Amino acid sequence: MEEYPDCSEISRKVNPLQAELSHRLLSLFLTQGVTRGEHLAERELAEQCQVSRSPIRAALKLLAHHGVVSVRSQGGFQLAKDGAELACVELELPQSPLDALYVQLGQDRVQGELSEHVMEADLLRRYAVPRALLHKVLTQMASEGLLQPAQGKGWHFTSLINSEASNRASYELRRVIEPAALRLDSYRVDQARLKSCLLLHRQLVDGQVFEIEAYKLLAINANFHQMLVDFSGNPFFMEILRQQNRMRRFTESGASLYPERMLMSCQEHLDIMEALTQDDRDWAARLMERHLSVAGRGNLGVPVEQEQL
Repeated sequence: MEEYPDCSEISRKVNPLQAELSHRLLSLFLTQGVTRGEHLAERELAEQCQVSRSPIRAALKLLAHHGVVSVRSQGGFQLAKDGAELACVELELPQSPLDALYVQLGQDRVQGELSEHVMEADLLRRYAVPRALLHKVLTQMASEGLLQPAQGKGWHFTSLINSEASNRASYELRRVIEPAALRLDSYRVDQARLKSCLLLHRQLVDGQVFEIEAYKLLAINANFHQMLVDFSGNPFFMEILRQQNRMRRFTESGASLYPERMLMSCQEHLDIMEALTQDDRDWAARLMERHLSVAGRGNLGVPVEQEQL
């Protein structure tokens, strides 16, 4: 039987891939409805994440440190939390270096620190990160339509939510899409996923919103909105919001988050989800319209356009 060492020191030596995979595995457990006590086959997880078994095992050890998985007496790992508890672990896991660089690039672009055209050599000097990590982030951004290869060398940023006008236009689109998704006949609530999100938001409203990092709050916010649109089952709605969330990560990464407003936003999310638990989708849609109208009044870090003299 293979031996699995004690995980008590794991969090002190987290490498970038381990951190990234821990988040990906947590997302897999949530979306696939893995149950407490279920055996986690390393080979299958490695195939799903398209990596070898060694980094999967390292990520599982990190998750074991946070109580998400536990070591089985017969070897390997099993899930140690149920669906309602898994979402809350996101508040504790370390940020992936890939995600941190992704957000930093977006923040610097929105704030005008990066030009529309960038060169990899310049980015390597600016951020002092491994070439492989930068290449992976740039490739991800290109796959999401946020970057495109420039003629010759380098990359061009595509259109972003990086001005007051584009921020307003984004919310105008979302005020059409998101409430409409809630009213579709095809709408089907994933009760386990909704329960996880409800528990997480209750923890935030109970005070944790004042204690966690801004990037986690922004991720929770994006995941909430994506979840509700995913329930519509309409792939076109789902992809439109997914693209909006990608662009908003750049916009909001430079935002000044006001705790009182974030607390109010979490409470508004809770109200919408409570309406869904009562199967009142029309009321949930109306609450969503109001929520997006209020949220759309903030600039969230985008440059405010100056009046022409």
